[in-house]
Amino acid sequence: MTTPEHSTQAAASWEDTVTMIGEPDVLTDEERDLRKLPMKDIGVRPDYFQPRQFLDNAAESEKAIEEFTRVIQSGGRLPPISVMKIGGRWYVIDGHHRLDAYGAVARARKVALRKSGKRGKELTHIPVTVFEGTIQQARDESVRKNCHDHVNMSRSDKMQEAWQRVAEGQHTTKEIWQLSSISVRMVYYMRVILAKARTLQPEVNFATGWKWVEVLRLVHGLEPKTDQESLDQQWVESKSRHFQKTFGADARKKTRLFARVIRKGDAPLSVTLGQELVALDRQADQDEATAARVEREAELGG
Repeated sequence: MTTPEHSTQAAASWEDTVTMIGEPDVLTDEERDLRKLPMKDIGVRPDYFQPRQFLDNAAESEKAIEEFTRVIQSGGRLPPISVMKIGGRWYVIDGHHRLDAYGAVARARKVALRKSGKRGKELTHIPVTVFEGTIQQARDESVRKNCHDHVNMSRSDKMQEAWQRVAEGQHTTKEIWQLSSISVRMVYYMRVILAKARTLQPEVNFATGWKWVEVLRLVHGLEPKTDQESLDQQWVESKSRHFQKTFGADARKKTRLFARVIRKGDAPLSVTLGQELVALDRQADQDEATAARVEREAELGG
């Protein structure tokens, strides 16, 4: 079967993977006590410290930035951005959307002052809190906060973060559960799948670039999805979450009225939706059966 391009990468040690970004700086007392930093001095490394990597969260991210922007413009206060000094530069650990919002406000204010010809104070410094620890601790802090605060991570993001830590082998099952909120049973299942994947391709480092869904397909002998198939699936998941958030309660509480709303809009569309709902019911049954099988495997293995 065809495997993703990254399957041929040589196995790298965990230390090599983490330290590619650099080593955390030893901070002075003054740096530990910093409460503000110039925006120009703050960098981002989303490949390390931004767990929301999937396209299905783009809409929520935009909404969050817009809301943060409104708060700043109205004179409100946002929680400080968490930063860490690595290799002589400050990086965002938690607060990417707030940083984007501050940047948007700063640019708008600069343009407004220039157009008006008036003198005024530009926005250059933003509130921060300094994080001190290892790279791994910083990554875990980023996931921990995003699982419960601000713009919540999607299920896909949480699964990927849990999988990444299973593949890296530096966390216990309990630690992964606490970080990602993915169940202990699922984490155990990921460990089972990792063992099978390593049997199939012992030369591969599955902690480097492999997504959880890719490893599942490898173990089950399925062809990798094309880029378009992945984008289509992400789009569907995104619209599904939006639908649930907007209509979920109404659809569940008043199903017949909601069905009439659908039929009122477009008769051919209602037929298509009906077919989709039947397919979804069947898929739900299959998912339930799969979950039961996974649970049995976990009990037998545990």
